[in-house]
Amino acid sequence: MIHPLGWLFVVLAGLAGTIGTAAFYIALSGWKVSVVVPLTALYPAVTILLSLLFLREEVALHQIIGVVLAVAAIFLISGKILCG
Repeated sequence: MIHPLGWLFVVLAGLAGTIGTAAFYIALSGWKVSVVVPLTALYPAVTILLSLLFLREEVALHQIIGVVLAVAAIFLISGKILCG
């Protein structure tokens, strides 16, 4: 038997997945695939940020450097820095 609070999390997870998938397809319809898909690969950066904010975990220097480089890579891939 699933706890009633468990059903809430099931529903919320389903909604989050649906919204995320819809946002992905909306982004694909408006931007280049070569920009959108690498952007979705930044989910580990979100995990690091959430662990910092909610769990008060310490973030190592190499993690910060990795996130900064990943974000810089997105800008380089999109051409915003080089092409304006």
